[in-house]
Amino acid sequence: MVSNGVAAELPFWKAKPEVYQKIVEQKRVFVSVTSVDGEKGSHEKHMKLSGGGQIRAPKDFAVERILDFEKSFQHSDFIKSVQVDSKHHSLFIHAVAYGFSNSMKVNWSQKKEGSGKTLLSFEVQEGIMKGFQWTLSFEKALKNRTDVGVDGDYNYEKFPMPAFFLRFGLEVVFQKLAIQLRSYVEEEYNKVQKSKGGDS
Repeated sequence: MVSNGVAAELPFWKAKPEVYQKIVEQKRVFVSVTSVDGEKGSHEKHMKLSGGGQIRAPKDFAVERILDFEKSFQHSDFIKSVQVDSKHHSLFIHAVAYGFSNSMKVNWSQKKEGSGKTLLSFEVQEGIMKGFQWTLSFEKALKNRTDVGVDGDYNYEKFPMPAFFLRFGLEVVFQKLAIQLRSYVEEEYNKVQKSKGGDS
């Protein structure tokens, strides 16, 4: 049982046992995109992205496969092309969702925390959502699995995409992207496990 103090520090998809149970047992992926007004007197608004799911593969394996962006992003319906600048940790991405096209330059970084988590952080440097930041957190879970969370922030005065994306579209995009990347990682892991087992 999670104490109230600990639960308050957990993301919503882990703090609520009934939600986390669906993630573990039903492979559900939960994503929330909300927008709130800024401080009084400010025209700026704040978009918050949060969500989580689970990959049925070990943490280090999952991180390694996701980091192979040219391969992993091929499995997304929304990402049409990606170029990787490994030297500068930059991604050049062309994405299309619901007929809306966007090209962007995204910088990324990797960090390992003392708690055992691995964090992959991203920030849009060029593109219509310049300044959008999000982080993927990878944490070991039971049964040799990996819990993956996402947290993102974006400040704006006028949202640069059709309002549909803020109300609903971005949740669907990030949820589907998570499911497709998870499928890719799990397929790769199953291949490795089968090759280790040989023909027996």
